[in-house]
This record gives sequence, structure tokens and C-alpha cells, in this order.
Amino acid sequence: MMNNETKIDETALWQKCVAFHGHECGGLIIGFKAALYAIDLLGIGFSPDEQVVCISENDACGVDAIQVILGCSAGKGNLLFHLKGKQAYSFYNRTTGKSIRLVLREMPIKKGVSKLEYMKDLPPSQLFDVKEVNESLPEHARIFTSFPCSICGEITAAPMLRLSLGQRICPDCEAPIDTVLFDFDGTVMDTTDVIIGSWQHTFRTFEGKERPVEEIIKTFGEILSHTMKKMLPHVDTEEAINTYRSYHRDNFGERISVFEGMPELLAELKKRNLKLGLVTSRLSGTTWEGLRQHNLAEYFDVVVSCDDTDKHKPDPAPVNIALSRLGSKPENAIMLGDTMFDILCARNAGVRSVLVGWHVAMTQKDINGPDGPDFIIEKAEDLLSLI
Repeated sequence: MMNNETKIDETALWQKCVAFHGHECGGLIIGFKAALYAIDLLGIGFSPDEQVVCISENDACGVDAIQVILGCSAGKGNLLFHLKGKQAYSFYNRTTGKSIRLVLREMPIKKGVSKLEYMKDLPPSQLFDVKEVNESLPEHARIFTSFPCSICGEITAAPMLRLSLGQRICPDCEAPIDTVLFDFDGTVMDTTDVIIGSWQHTFRTFEGKERPVEEIIKTFGEILSHTMKKMLPHVDTEEAINTYRSYHRDNFGERISVFEGMPELLAELKKRNLKLGLVTSRLSGTTWEGLRQHNLAEYFDVVVSCDDTDKHKPDPAPVNIALSRLGSKPENAIMLGDTMFDILCARNAGVRSVLVGWHVAMTQKDINGPDGPDFIIEKAEDLLSLI
């Protein structure tokens, strides 16, 4: 690298920039002067690798001069674009750790004098304000592994691929989302308190004591009759279910709430004209009660409950019914849920799955396993980045 004591033939360097860019212009001279000023202030020169880094806040002509003079390029990873529409450039010297941000000053309008003519003869110190950088030194460029897209076969860098139903899909082949399906318990509504309370009431009634909460959480998402047979095999299933539902019904309204950000997410999805469906293993009555109580019913075009089918999650039937009623295709749909039953139901129906991080009822082993979710989101609004 040359340093600030190296004599620079600015005329020859300018002609080199013009040859690379294709013509002389006022935009090119801005980048030319900025690069020269950075050389002077930071003691830098042409960067054969990533010793010098530039973050440009525009994608205008001046960037070409910076590439020629300082060796910053997108290919090497030391030319980054944080587009803000400003004639501003941040330069970093990795060797010394020094950095500056050069911001073009407002230029006076002189009749008959072009921008190029005005700036050509001025020293950089009269053209730019020197400020502290807004961002820390970028990390070194990373080299990513590439894989063929499962659909088109074209080699694509790993960060650009999405894993969907066990396949790697490139951006060109990813089907657009027009349908979003939601689980109810643990996804849209926080019903944990009333579910655990209902189970403990049932256990107290038939066993005279409560059971560990962890044992109850493992059953989340499963159809009640199936779980009841496993949990209380010595009790008449119908009687146990009636005991559970009686407590559940009497306490439901007071012990449920909407998860943070969910009303805003649903409103935004409807604003974007997406089709919305609710797919739940609970009874239709309490499902609609919860939706209406919290003013969410208007957002859903379709609600599929356990009353609508004899086959339940993880069987694909509930999702298939929702898709049929919505007139949607599996490849254009995505489903949010908090349990393995939700994720498998979506997968079995050919729908992309999203595990919600605000109420996870899955083990880490299942999450990372072959039947794990396609995506995981931590906040409701994070879904918007997937569709």
C-alpha cells in the first residue's frame, strides 16, 4: 500500500478513472476527490486485499473512482453499499484501526461553471466535511458454501437458500406466499394458564393430586380425547373430558390473552390482502369465543377446529380443509405453530412451517431434527420478513 508520503500523479490517476468509468463527469470527480482525501487523512493507498474498506451511501458515479484508486470492490468484500442517497463515504484502515466519514458540502451554483469544472481545481478539504463514522469496522468478507437449488439445480450461496420441506430453494424458485395459517393455542392466544388449570383440576378430581406442569406441556397441541386416554387410562374418558371441559369453559374468558404483536400482525397481513386461516385442535365454541373476545374474528377468512374433521394434527387433514376453503395451494401457504403437532401437520400437507419463539412447546432435539420447522421467529412482526 502506498502511504500519504507517496507522490501521486493526479492527472494520470484521473485519466485512469475516466478510462474505467467511460467518461468525465461531476459524479466521478466527487469519488476521485474523496479517495484522495482518504489517502491523505488515513495514510492508505491501493488495497490488494481488504486492508482498506469503503462504505458508500450512494451508488453513483463516484464509486468507480474509489474502486480504481483504492482497490475497493464488491467482489473482495471491501466495498459496501448502505444506500441513503447521500454523497458520503466512510473509509476504514484495518491496519491502524482509523476511520473517517467524508460528506460532500453543498456547492454554490455558479452560472456557466459545471460541477466538474468547479470541483476539479479545489482541494478535497474544501469539498468535504470530515466526520466520525456512523458504523463500526465491517467484518472481513466471508466465503459461503454453495448448494444446488432443489428445483432448478442452479448453484446458490447458502445464505440465499431457504430450507423448505427439507429442500433447498433459491429465491427464483420460491413460490410466493398468499396464505397464512395460524394455530390458536400458544400461537395467537396465550391459553397456557387455563389449559394447565383444567388439567390440574381433572387430576385432582380423579387422582386427588396434581401432576408436574412439564408433563402437561408435553401434550400441548394434541387432540384432547387422545391425550386423556393416555393420561388417565383408568378413568372413563368421556367423564374425564367432561370434567376438564367444565372447568375450562368456566374459566376460559378470564385466563386467556392475546400474544404481543399478534393483532398488529393480523391487521398488516389483511392490509396486504393475504388469505388468513386458523387451524386448531380445540372445539369451535371456545375458539370463536376467544377470537371475538379479543376482536380477532374479523381477520380470519376460515377457521378449522376439531369439529370439522375426524383426523387431527399431525395428520394433514385440518390444513388441507383450510386450504380447500380458501382456494389456496400448499406451495403458496405458510403455517405458524408452537408444537410438533403443528409443524408436522404443515409439513404433511406440503406447507412451509414456522415455529413461534414466544411459546415453544417443542424439545430442542425435535427443533433441530429432520422434521423440524422451516423457519423460527421470535416476534410476531418477524413473519413479515418471510412473506
